[in-house]
Amino acid sequence: MIVAVIFLLIVNIKVDRLKKEYDRVNVDQVKTNKKLNIDISEKLKIFLFDHEINKDRLKFLSEQKNGNNIYYKYKMLLTDAELQAIKPSLASFFSSNGFAFHDNDKNMIFERDGIVVDIVVDILEIYATPKENEVEKKEIVKEPKADFKKDVSINNKIFKIEPKHRLAIILDDSGQNLELAKKVLSMKYPVVLSILPYTQYDRETADLARKYKKEFFLHQPMEPKSYPDTNPGKGAILLNMPKSVIEITIKENIDRLGGVDGVNNHMGSAFTENADKMKEALDVIKDYTKIFVDSHTTADTVAYEVCRKTEGLKCGISKRFIDNSADRDYITNKLYEAAGFLKSQDVIVIGHLRNNTVDVLEHVLPQLEKMGVRIVTISEVVN
Repeated sequence: MIVAVIFLLIVNIKVDRLKKEYDRVNVDQVKTNKKLNIDISEKLKIFLFDHEINKDRLKFLSEQKNGNNIYYKYKMLLTDAELQAIKPSLASFFSSNGFAFHDNDKNMIFERDGIVVDIVVDILEIYATPKENEVEKKEIVKEPKADFKKDVSINNKIFKIEPKHRLAIILDDSGQNLELAKKVLSMKYPVVLSILPYTQYDRETADLARKYKKEFFLHQPMEPKSYPDTNPGKGAILLNMPKSVIEITIKENIDRLGGVDGVNNHMGSAFTENADKMKEALDVIKDYTKIFVDSHTTADTVAYEVCRKTEGLKCGISKRFIDNSADRDYITNKLYEAAGFLKSQDVIVIGHLRNNTVDVLEHVLPQLEKMGVRIVTISEVVN
C-alpha cells in the first residue's frame, strides 16, 4: 500500500512537471509568435519601401488560433505589375526562414511549424485606358493672374506656383519598354530617362536617347535594407563588396550603355546610408560622368552630402517620387506639389517609365509651362 502511494506521488510530481513544462513552452511559443508577427509586419513594410510602394498599402487584418495553428492574415493593395515584382522577394524571405510557399491566385500562403501567414492581394485596376466615349476631364488649371503668380486647384487642394524657377524630371526603370521611351524622348521637354542595366532594351534605350539628343542616366542598383530578400538586380553594388569590385561593376554597367550623362541610385536604402561605401562608389562614378543624383530612397541617406564633398562631381537630390501610386490623379497632384516648391529652389523629382506617368506628363507639363515653370534637364539644376 505504501509503495503504491509513493508510486502515485512520483507519477503526480512528474505529471505536474510535464504540465508546467508544456505550459512554459506554450507561453514561449506565444511570445515567439507575437515577435514573429511584429517582425513580419516590419519586414513586409521594408519590402514595399524598397520596391517604392507606399507602406500604407499593407494592412494587418487578424491573428487567430485554430487547433495547433496560429494564422496571421494581411491584405496588400498592389497592381498586377507590382505583385509580379514583389512576389519573388516575399517567397525568398519566407523560404529563408523555413516557410513553405503556397500560391493561390490572389493569396500567398506561407507555413511553418503551425504558423500560417496568409497575404491576401487586392489587385488595383488603375492602368485601364479610358474608353473613347468617356467624357474628358475638365481643365484643372485656372487662368493666370495679373501678377503672374498662379494658384492651381487640384482635388480641392490649392498649389501656389511662381514662375522663372526650374523643374527637372527623371524617369527611373527605363530599358524595359522602347515604345514608351520613344514617346518620352519625342516630347519637347527634356525629361531624363534613367536606364537599369541588364534590362531587355538597356543599350537600345541609350542609343535612342542619343539619337534624340537627350540626356540619360545609369540607374545604378544599390543594396536595399531588405537585401538579400529583395534583389536589386544584376549590376548591383553591395555593402560587402570591396572597392575593386564596385569599380568593375559600375564600369561594366556604364560600358553596356556606351557612356552616360549621369547616375542615380536604384533602391539603395542601405547603401546610401553608408558614407564610406558611397565615397567608394562616387570616386568611381566621377571617372565616367560629372553628375550624380541621390534618388532619396531613405530619409537617412548620406549620398547627396558625400557627393557634395567629392571633387569633380555635380550633385542633386530628388525632392520626391511622383508615382508611388500609379493613379493619374495622384501623379498629377505630386507634379503640382513639386512645382509649388519652386518659389525657393530648383527641384528634381523622380517618376518611372510607366504608361500612366507618361500620360500625365504629356498633359501636365504644357500646363506648368504656361504658368511660367521651366522644365529643364538635370544638368541645369545640379549644383
